[in-house]
Amino acid sequence: MSLSIIIPVLNDPIEIHLTIASIRETAGSEPEIIVIDDASPDPVVPEDTFANVRWIRNDKRLGGGAARHLGVLKARGSHVLFTDSHMRFTPGWYANAMERIQDRPTTVHCGSCLGLNENNMDVTNPEGVYRGAKLNYLGSDPNQVSKKQVLEGVWNGPEVKDDDQIECLMGACYFWPREFFLHTGGMTVLRQWGSEEPFTSIKAYLCGGDIRFMENVKIGHKFRRDSPYETHWATLVYNKIAMAMLTMPEEAAASLIDKLSGCYDPSAINAAKSMIAQDHRFLKIERERLKSIQKMSFEELLAKFGHERWW
Repeated sequence: MSLSIIIPVLNDPIEIHLTIASIRETAGSEPEIIVIDDASPDPVVPEDTFANVRWIRNDKRLGGGAARHLGVLKARGSHVLFTDSHMRFTPGWYANAMERIQDRPTTVHCGSCLGLNENNMDVTNPEGVYRGAKLNYLGSDPNQVSKKQVLEGVWNGPEVKDDDQIECLMGACYFWPREFFLHTGGMTVLRQWGSEEPFTSIKAYLCGGDIRFMENVKIGHKFRRDSPYETHWATLVYNKIAMAMLTMPEEAAASLIDKLSGCYDPSAINAAKSMIAQDHRFLKIERERLKSIQKMSFEELLAKFGHERWW
């Protein structure tokens, strides 16, 4: 068993090097690291001091999902760790992870996310510890018009214990068996950045897998006030619509798409729907492929985590 660490990066040259240094300080040179520079205007420059690191630069911006998927295709490890470019790792995380993930070919593992920020990057004194997430399909308040409510993860609290099953990956430190990730279809559908965690979490369960929390794999995540790249609302809406179309019954998807229409600017909605129309054939093929390998219905998934049918 071996591990490849996939790190997409865009306009974050200082943090990516600090992240790699943190991995090497805590895990040695054994895990392969693959950095995907997603067409940063100023290329991220490799450092010769980092052993066993592969640097791939995209000619055009693909986004976090497609960059991660590309990294998996290039990976040599039997398992892949998806992490961000602004992370700090704690002693013992690597040994603990490798012990836990072996012999679980359809289980995705989510590590403990330690909350860090610009003023505090000390993993021994984080702002909080997060344990994966629950999925918020329609938003906690039906009257709240928020871009972050529909089809987003909501952090789990301390009630989640080691090896508990969790609904949604979150925190940018999760481990996939490489072949199972590819079996589910990975992230090829997604554009730009956003929805990677809810989308792949739903597919993991629908395809007969599960997601487990790892208490003793602790990885610090820097929560930034300002993003180093521009977010395109239309592509974010596209990802949510595509997620609904691929993983949910038609009536459920239609209901969620209506909900999205009340949360975003009409221009973003219209642009997203135009892109969906352009990709209609591809999305239809991917939906049929997912249905052919599906082992759990979407309604069974809702019931598993205590959600009520909303359509």
